[in-house]
Amino acid sequence: MVETNTIYNNNELNQFREVIQLFIERKVKIYDKIKVRCNLTEESIVIEKRKYRASLFMIHSMLKTMGGNEIAETLEISYDLLKKWNNEKTFKALMYSNYKEFLIYLGDLYM
Repeated sequence: MVETNTIYNNNELNQFREVIQLFIERKVKIYDKIKVRCNLTEESIVIEKRKYRASLFMIHSMLKTMGGNEIAETLEISYDLLKKWNNEKTFKALMYSNYKEFLIYLGDLYM
């Protein structure tokens, strides 16, 4: 399990950010109109590529390797737009799905 309350030194933080970025780059390369459904009773919806990328970058937020302002700046979107998306049910579902997939990826890297 990844400890989210860890205080990283700069070298550890940079290394962990690189691992996250490799995962994000891999996922963005294979992006092809991601469809998200929050539960079985709802229709799936297509997520645009920049919103999908933002949902991947939220892994940084969840692991405390980047703050929301830095994520928004990196993605070249406003922080308000990122906050708006973060309040959407489908975005959160995708964000947590990406996070779970990242944890599996991380486990595979270190096994």
